[in-house]
Amino acid sequence: MELGSISRVKLDSKMGKTKILTLWADAINEVVAQQDTRGVEINIGFAIPGPFDYKNGIALFDKDLDKYPHLYSVNVSDELPEYLNKGNYAFRFINDAVAFALGSVICNLVDLVV
Repeated sequence: MELGSISRVKLDSKMGKTKILTLWADAINEVVAQQDTRGVEINIGFAIPGPFDYKNGIALFDKDLDKYPHLYSVNVSDELPEYLNKGNYAFRFINDAVAFALGSVICNLVDLVV
């Protein structure tokens, strides 16, 4: 697989579930289309705010807050593949703040090695 492919989509966290999943899938489909994925598992990582069941891929956002209210109790791991082009997908979810911290540490380690 080729590294460095990026796709960006703009969305409003107050959009409906179908629109959010469609936009996420559009970004994933665009990047995957640039790769040779025949016979390989396609690993997709999400940095996503809490509350979220990161192990099982279930959104636990409070329906009364302004943060993804239409994803409350949605199992993203189960529902997102319906919007994706064919492939063998595996999803991993991590808290967005933790992902930022890990990225910062990794960048600093790379700077020390190089």
